[in-house]
Amino acid sequence: MALPNFLKNKQSNEKKKGKSKTDFREKCTVLLAKIKELNEERYQDLQKIFQQKYDKLNISKKLVAGFYAQLVSEYNILRVAAGKSIVKTKKRVASHLKVKEVTKKLKAKANQVNEAVKEKSTEAVKKATKKTAKKVENKAAKKTTKKVEKKTAKKTTKKVEKKAVKKTAKKVEKKVAKKTAKKVTKKKKA
Repeated sequence: MALPNFLKNKQSNEKKKGKSKTDFREKCTVLLAKIKELNEERYQDLQKIFQQKYDKLNISKKLVAGFYAQLVSEYNILRVAAGKSIVKTKKRVASHLKVKEVTKKLKAKANQVNEAVKEKSTEAVKKATKKTAKKVENKAAKKTTKKVEKKTAKKTTKKVEKKAVKKTAKKVEKKVAKKTAKKVTKKKKA
């Protein structure tokens, strides 16, 4: 009965040894996946190295364990670097948010100023248009009154002249007719 116990122990030991090699390979792939999340370029490099040298069946446990230790140190370095970059990005994001807030405030103020300027300019434009409209109306009224006055003055003077000419012409005709009538009557009597 010692033989079956011996065989069972040997099988269990072999399972443990086989698991340990594959265990380190699985751990390496898990760590490589974590590294991929932190830095894609470094992951590509380490993945190539792992596939070329350490992902084989006939490799010693020490070599795989050494590579695993290298991956752990690389992961820790990348995590620290990522932590620093996260802090930097938090600062950048915070400053970016402050910049956004300031720009929003400035835009709001600019809009208020634009509205105020538009209101004032529309008021000024309205006043200016009223003034110019009044000036134009006054000028137009003056011009039209002057034109009307001139036209009426011309018309009246022409009418008066025509009437005067007609009256004088009639008077002259009457006088001439009387004189000629008198001359004719004098010649007949004489």
